[in-house]
Amino acid sequence: MTVMPIRRGEFHFRLTVAVAGAISLSQLAAIAQDRNAFQAAAIKAFGAVETEEQSDFGLVRVRKKGSIRTMLFVQPSGKEVGETMLNLRKPQELMIPYTQTMFASLLFQPRQSRVLIVGVGGGAMVHFLKHHLPDTKVDAVEIDPTVVKFADEYFETRTAGNIRVITADGLKFIEQITEPYDAIYMDAFLKPSAETDTTGRPLTLKTIEFYRRLQQILTDDGVVAFNINLHAEVQADIATLREAFPQLYLFRISSNEEVVAIATRGSTRVPLSSLRRTARAADRQYRKNFSFQAMLKSLVTK
Repeated sequence: MTVMPIRRGEFHFRLTVAVAGAISLSQLAAIAQDRNAFQAAAIKAFGAVETEEQSDFGLVRVRKKGSIRTMLFVQPSGKEVGETMLNLRKPQELMIPYTQTMFASLLFQPRQSRVLIVGVGGGAMVHFLKHHLPDTKVDAVEIDPTVVKFADEYFETRTAGNIRVITADGLKFIEQITEPYDAIYMDAFLKPSAETDTTGRPLTLKTIEFYRRLQQILTDDGVVAFNINLHAEVQADIATLREAFPQLYLFRISSNEEVVAIATRGSTRVPLSSLRRTARAADRQYRKNFSFQAMLKSLVTK
C-alpha cells in the first residue's frame, strides 16, 4: 500500500500522532484508507471532538486531549489534516517543528517591532510572539472566518493589546499595506485546487510579482519566513524565491517533508559565525522549548 501524497498539515498530523504514541507512520499509511480506523486513531491521538463547522473553505474541527487542543481540517475522505496544536497550559511553547523554525527569522532580524502573519490557524505563532516579544505589534491575517472564530473561542487567539486578528484575503490585505513590517510570516494554505499547488499553497502567493510586493512592505533589514511543504515543483518554487530576493536561507525540518525559507533584502549574506553568536544570545534571552543553536544545524549551506 502506498503512502498518501503529503498535503498541508499532514506532516503535522503524522508528527503529533507519533508524539502522542498513538500510532506508527507505517500504520498511518494503512489506516488512512479506512475512515473508521482513522477516526479511532484521531480520537486516541487528539481526544474527543469539541466542535466542528463547515466553512466556505472546508470542514474545520477542534479536538482536545488533556491540556492539548488541536485544530484540524477534514478532507472529503474523512481524513483529518492537522493545522494547529496548542498546550493550553503553556501556549507560548511551539509544539510543531516548522513553527519553531519559522522563528529562525530572529537570527536575521532580532528587533521585530512590527510583524505580519498570513495564515493564522489556531494562532500558535501569535502566542509565541505575545509571550516573548510583548511589545511587538502583530497583524495576523486569516481568510477563513470559521478558523478565526475557533481561534478566538478555543485557542484564545484574538484581537487584544498589540495583537490584531484580521479576517481577510492575505493577498488583498498585502496590496493595501502602507506601513512596513520588520518580519512577515507566510503560512497560508488552502484545500488543494486549480488555484493552488498540490500542497494547497495559493498560486497568487508564489509569483515574482508577489515577492516583490513583500519587499516593498519590508523595512530595510526586514525578513520574510516561508513555510514550504515539499512537492514535485518545490525546486522551482525555491528558484523563484532566489530570483526575487537578494538573499535566501533554507532550513530543513527534521522530517525532510518541509523546509522554511528565510528571505532578506540584504546585499550580502550573513556569515555563519555571526548567526551562531546571535543564536547563542537568543537561547539565553528566550526561555522556550527549542534551541536556536540546534536549529542552525539544519541550515542548508550548499
